[in-house]
Amino acid sequence: MLKKMIFFIVLLLSFHFSIFAIYTENDLIEIMMQEAPEIKSLNLMKEKAYKDYHALKSIMYPQVRYGANAVYVANPVDAINLPTSALSGALGGLGMAGITMPDNIQMYEGSSDFYYGASLSIVQPVFTGGKLVNLTRIGKEAYNINNEAYSLAIKRNKYTLKNAIGTLSYLSNIEESLKLANDDVDELIELSNISAQNGMITNTKSLEAITSGYEVKSGYIRIQNLIKNELLIIESLTGLNNLSIDDIQKEYHDIKEFEDFLNQDRLALISKAISPSQETLKMRDSAEKIASYNKKIADARIFYSPDILLFASFSTYTPKTPLFENGWDKDGNWQGIIGLTLSGTFFDGLRQFRLNDSARLQKEAEKENTKKTIKDIETTFTFALNSLESQISKVKFKEAGLKEKTAAFEDAKLSYESKNISRIDYLIAEVKKATAEVELQEEYLNLLINYYLIKFYID
Repeated sequence: MLKKMIFFIVLLLSFHFSIFAIYTENDLIEIMMQEAPEIKSLNLMKEKAYKDYHALKSIMYPQVRYGANAVYVANPVDAINLPTSALSGALGGLGMAGITMPDNIQMYEGSSDFYYGASLSIVQPVFTGGKLVNLTRIGKEAYNINNEAYSLAIKRNKYTLKNAIGTLSYLSNIEESLKLANDDVDELIELSNISAQNGMITNTKSLEAITSGYEVKSGYIRIQNLIKNELLIIESLTGLNNLSIDDIQKEYHDIKEFEDFLNQDRLALISKAISPSQETLKMRDSAEKIASYNKKIADARIFYSPDILLFASFSTYTPKTPLFENGWDKDGNWQGIIGLTLSGTFFDGLRQFRLNDSARLQKEAEKENTKKTIKDIETTFTFALNSLESQISKVKFKEAGLKEKTAAFEDAKLSYESKNISRIDYLIAEVKKATAEVELQEEYLNLLINYYLIKFYID
């Protein structure tokens, strides 16, 4: 009986947690890997580029083609027969004595109603001045670009997701702080108006209290909308629906984690951010190679390099079905050919010279684009490092401010309970404490954005 009861409890708990599952950061990243539309799309493009590359490689191999046809002749030529008597008369009976001859001798058997044709040809490139080789290399680099774009999208979406989860965590803290104060805001505004009208407090103090109250109310609404926006980001990346903030496990970072990170050698971090192994710079490298291969193809064409092809073919044309009817190969209506062809452009109005110059400019432009990309990454990365350092100082400043406002609130609470201050003074102290908590959490949000931007570049 006890075993059955334990089993039932375990089953009930399993059912409960399956319904009220809380997604961890790793859970959401795993789901994102499978469901993010951008990742799905880029994965398909990567596979397409892989197929395109191998399709280009196939032009280096022999191209074998075949053909077959059947022809019906509506009015075929009849057989031509020569009477033996006419032949005997022409020869004057010379030497024909004692010889038995047929009545007619067939001079032409006539044409058939049906004729069948078949052909088989093989073409193999022998020399193209490097044009085909470089074309396949372009296909390979195009695949590499798609592959790196896929990897980059995974990394970008992962850090977008991590940032959204972290942002939700701190927004949750802000919402909680504002909610506690928001419950008393209406009372603060009402008391401030009444007290000012009765002369119990100055208009300046009344307006200060009312402004603080509305700041809390507007901030509470703003934070709720920001939470909705972050949830929408997570839903769009994971394909999940109707998420709430309670469905996601919170992720917080201690200020020491950021300080330890900044203690690393900055030059080493910057070098890592602009390392050739980073996806963005790998894509730039492939773009440069594509431009280089295009230039080589243009070089081959500017000197009017000929294309040399080896070809062989076999064809037959017979009234008998090839391979199936006896004697199809004895009619003499077949041929086999083997040879080389040489083709090229003799003159094209200097078009190839202009295309070659265009390819040279493109190659130079890609090199400059790579330099710009490296500089942009270095600038953005350094800016993020500087901002991270500044925000750590801001967080420490806001933490000190929160301690001050918390102490002031505790003093106000004791004074209010001792009836030494008014309800308005107590509520103002409460609002100031909530505002200080919000400011601290917002600085953590700014810290998080720059931290994940830096991690994105060096991951």
